[in-house]
Amino acid sequence: MKNIIGTSVRLVLLATVALAWWLHPASLAAAVPVSVTYVQGNFGTPQTAQTTVKVTYTAAQVAGDLNVVVVGWNDSKAVVSAVTDSKGNTYARAVGPTVQSGYASQSIYYAKNIATAAAGTNSVTVTFASAATSADIRILEYSGADPNNPVDVTAASTGSSATSSSVAVTTTNATDLLVGANLVQGSTTGPGSGFTKRLMTTPDGDIAEDRMLTAAGSYSASAPVSPSGAWIMQMVAFRTPSGGTVPPAVSSVSPNSGSTAGGTAVTITGTNFAAGATVTFGGTATTNVIAVNSTTITATTPAGSAGAVTVTVTVSGQSGSLTSGFTYVTSLAGSPTVAGVSPNSGSTAGGTAVTITGTNFADGSDSDVWRDGGDQGGGG
Repeated sequence: MKNIIGTSVRLVLLATVALAWWLHPASLAAAVPVSVTYVQGNFGTPQTAQTTVKVTYTAAQVAGDLNVVVVGWNDSKAVVSAVTDSKGNTYARAVGPTVQSGYASQSIYYAKNIATAAAGTNSVTVTFASAATSADIRILEYSGADPNNPVDVTAASTGSSATSSSVAVTTTNATDLLVGANLVQGSTTGPGSGFTKRLMTTPDGDIAEDRMLTAAGSYSASAPVSPSGAWIMQMVAFRTPSGGTVPPAVSSVSPNSGSTAGGTAVTITGTNFAAGATVTFGGTATTNVIAVNSTTITATTPAGSAGAVTVTVTVSGQSGSLTSGFTYVTSLAGSPTVAGVSPNSGSTAGGTAVTITGTNFADGSDSDVWRDGGDQGGGG
């Protein structure tokens, strides 16, 4: 099996947005168009019949992103029984199976609003009910898709010619991302007009390509094939969130613990932050909220009860949360310490009243009184 890694562009995009924010903070939302952005990709192409194929996302994954899995195989008999991954994301089939009798089959799956994953820790496993011939599995990650209902429309076609092409379909959302993928008996020589190549599998020569739209209309996906031969082409249009804005996502809070009295200055990191953002800790609003840029917010915690709480950032009516993102603690001074016990000896029968001195006892005092065999007061 040979693998190829799609180049991650997230850091470049975040740096660009950060610079735009610094230069024009008040107009950032209007200046940066809503789009679905390619993050990374990989593929697996075993050349023998297999019942399971595993492909790994090599870079870190961000909560709320979209995973797209193209599952192709070179027979018309095997069927997919499951698509799963290491992080428990749920996969649904967007289109397919498209079957070309005697040649090949293909489907496209997706997982919306995915869980966070460290680099190399999330692998997609495709399981077939029977061994599939020369499976061709392509996995991609995108940011900015609607986290609740990402699929707008789909299309699929089969044929035998020098151009693989889906039927045309009409999108309903102006800012859709078109993801096209083919399975060919020859080799794909490049992306179709207007599309960007994201993956080209080896040795199979199958493509995964995409195109970001700025207007609703009639669209199809295509890619040239050489030599002319049998092909399958599928396309899925993934929409941006309704309302035209991408919801924020919260990835970390630093420090991630503080006093129940509140007043802890925190830095919240994530994506799609904007001026006017509000922040809550366990449902209670913070104070001194400053959206430093699209990935950083500073704030001061409110008072809260001991325990972990969810941190939520809301921008333009859309919210992103980090479960157990901050933990309230009763005391930040440390664990109890014992400085002395007086008297320091007593009868083996018990019953000796002793005074224990130290710090950070539960009642907030510096001493406690304990009778050997039972509590005699002092609150501890």
